[in-house]
Amino acid sequence: MREPKQLLLIPITMNCSMQEGFFFSDFTKSFVSCSYGLWNVGYVTMTYGVTTSLISIVIGRLAKRVGRAVFFTLAMLLHYGLLFTLLFWQPTPDGLLILYVLAGLWGAAVAIWTTEINVLYGVLFHDSQEAAFSNYRLWRAIGFILAYNFSVKLCVFIKLYILMGTLALSMLGYLTVEFMERKYFGNAQNC
Repeated sequence: MREPKQLLLIPITMNCSMQEGFFFSDFTKSFVSCSYGLWNVGYVTMTYGVTTSLISIVIGRLAKRVGRAVFFTLAMLLHYGLLFTLLFWQPTPDGLLILYVLAGLWGAAVAIWTTEINVLYGVLFHDSQEAAFSNYRLWRAIGFILAYNFSVKLCVFIKLYILMGTLALSMLGYLTVEFMERKYFGNAQNC
């Protein structure tokens, strides 16, 4: 916890779980069950899960050819696109397919975050992986706690703005870590 890079990665670690928590609590409640019925929640979350699994496999195969900064940028753009879409989109009776697409894109973004954050922790803290991954799990758990706590206390639009703000803070921390790595190692490997 005293390591500056670890402190800078706390926001991105928490943001990843806050995004997941929002999807499972608020997206399914506010956009799926209220608009299209409770029976669609399982199918929408299956779409999310299948997409997450498939994208994780693809990311694993592409990771050596494409730097992690590209993946982090892609995940950020996906999530901002999703958050802005939810901010302005009004579900319509014929919009069920849109929910499946949104769920798939959300799963893709989470797959990128989860895969690449784990890789980043492994690369940055290769000498102290046990402590680093313990911190990773701690901050992910706190992110889930915040997301589920917010789900019963705040309206959806406020949560979307919170997610946008934490995503910006997350990317700032991540980019600072990448800058530190490049400065220290010259041209950092797999950046």
